[in-house]
Amino acid sequence: SPILLVLIGLSLLLRGRVPFGGIVALVLSVAIAGGVATYAYSSRANQARTENQIAFEQIIDDSATLLVINIDITQTDLTLRSRTNNQRAVSGLYIGSEDSALATTLDTSAAPTIEYTLVEEKSEQFPRLIAVGRGNITVDVPSNMAVALNIIVDDGLTTLSLGDLQLERLTLTIQRGDAAVNLPNYQPISLNPSERPSEISLQNGDLTLLVPNEIDVRVAFDRRGSGVAVQYDSLYIDQRDTVDGILRREIETSDVRLYFDVLIPRGQLRLDVIQD
Repeated sequence: SPILLVLIGLSLLLRGRVPFGGIVALVLSVAIAGGVATYAYSSRANQARTENQIAFEQIIDDSATLLVINIDITQTDLTLRSRTNNQRAVSGLYIGSEDSALATTLDTSAAPTIEYTLVEEKSEQFPRLIAVGRGNITVDVPSNMAVALNIIVDDGLTTLSLGDLQLERLTLTIQRGDAAVNLPNYQPISLNPSERPSEISLQNGDLTLLVPNEIDVRVAFDRRGSGVAVQYDSLYIDQRDTVDGILRREIETSDVRLYFDVLIPRGQLRLDVIQD
């Protein structure tokens, strides 16, 4: 193998010139091999993989009144959107590495609340170099029933197009990657949004909230002292509190009010109003 040839070459070169030349040659060979492997994997880490394509669909019973959707993905970009038809189903397409698989479950034990879980699973073996890279998943969610979203992303760009969704609550946790969330013009009814606000946490990334002009949104944000400037529409103000700040509409007139707690220690928070 190439590393064996390197070891032999270094041994011959260092023999008689450096004390313990054999040991030094071995250490250098291991270091070179580790460096080459690290470079090879890191250079492919952001390349999109397309060899594995998995379509999925889950029909939701008409008797269900609340659909809880749990999504847990790794190095994968996520696009979640409301369905363009009235079908009560969660469906989509995963495109990624052959070393990845999707596990889906449907829990009806708490009916009429239904819980659908989608988890991206990686092979337990050390990944093959040819399989290293990014995935992409698109998820279509029914817009004709109440929905709660719990999303965990390890590393990826997240786009949530929730414009027509009956969104009761959102929990979004991203370790690395940016997120754009298009909020719906919808007032939650199953949960009190002021007492139990939606939660968004981005450990390494920027967050953009796209807010319809017809609604009022309050965003309590915590930058953990990063000092990264918050950007927001002129219709909103930054109301300081004892922790960090609260973005709220300067004149609140809408009957639809959404509340968010946002943790964003290493990125920028941006709030844009979508005009008709």
